[in-house]
Amino acid sequence: MLVPEALERIVLVPRNGLGNRLQAWASATILAAQWDVPLKVMWEPETPAPAAPTELFSAEAISRSFVSREWLDDLLGIAHEGLPRYLQVDSSRRVVTLAGHDRGEQVFMAALPGALTNASEPHSLVIIAGGLFHIPSAEDFNRQRSLFYGALPWTKHLLERARLASSGHAPYCALHIRQTDRSLEAPPASVIRQALATMAERVAERSLFITADTAAGRSTWADEAPRLGYSPWSVADTEFDRTATSGAVSAAVDWILLAGATALAYPAASTFSAEAAVASGHGELCVPMSASRRRQQARAWGMHARHAVTYPSRHWRR
Repeated sequence: MLVPEALERIVLVPRNGLGNRLQAWASATILAAQWDVPLKVMWEPETPAPAAPTELFSAEAISRSFVSREWLDDLLGIAHEGLPRYLQVDSSRRVVTLAGHDRGEQVFMAALPGALTNASEPHSLVIIAGGLFHIPSAEDFNRQRSLFYGALPWTKHLLERARLASSGHAPYCALHIRQTDRSLEAPPASVIRQALATMAERVAERSLFITADTAAGRSTWADEAPRLGYSPWSVADTEFDRTATSGAVSAAVDWILLAGATALAYPAASTFSAEAAVASGHGELCVPMSASRRRQQARAWGMHARHAVTYPSRHWRR
């Protein structure tokens, strides 16, 4: 696929939570390799991912590949939040920008090479993304992402926390419970039990790493797992508030451990653990979980009914 020789770099601004950011970073890395240009990353904290890059990634990787907010603003001439949506060409600055927003980035990928080729010798492609994207001709996208995740430059501190937590438990399989958001799709207990039974048929490991978005959820399945033939364990010092920096660091440790599992049972709606399943390299052994369509509809009706009942009190004014 032809790309103008003047293109000097791709710059990525990852958005949203850790799973979405890792997806975008992997996607941009693969694209940069296909076009043989360097990738720069401007990673800034926001509410879904409050940890600074220095708390997650090695100093050497940051020095080599990361750029500052000021560097990017200077390149663009404006703050990146002020960029127009979607695929845009700024000929005066020789920059092409892609920010998919509500439509996502993938819908524009077929048109992106043409925009780069037809632009006035662009030297930079800036992508603002929280999710997956690739050119239509990309091959082995899952395998390439798995290789990227295997080489992520986590800090020694994070890797050591993950190593200490898993010491004496490897090899292991894993269970991720996510219930505080995406509640309509959250798998019920019966689906989780069935997923654990299915995983037991696929792998011999009975050591089970459990991570969850609440202490109660983790505790529930730590109690249940032995009845299903598993020996459960978790990271002892997990911080469950993922809007806090310490919680974001805990999330990274959990993700490293999920990615190191032989197999995972995970919520299909969770980018966080779905991408860990790709990173594990054992996707065929993993078990995605979801509530049935009927249960999702029942939950939605229940939610609407609760909103209707509480509407007067919520909107009453003295």
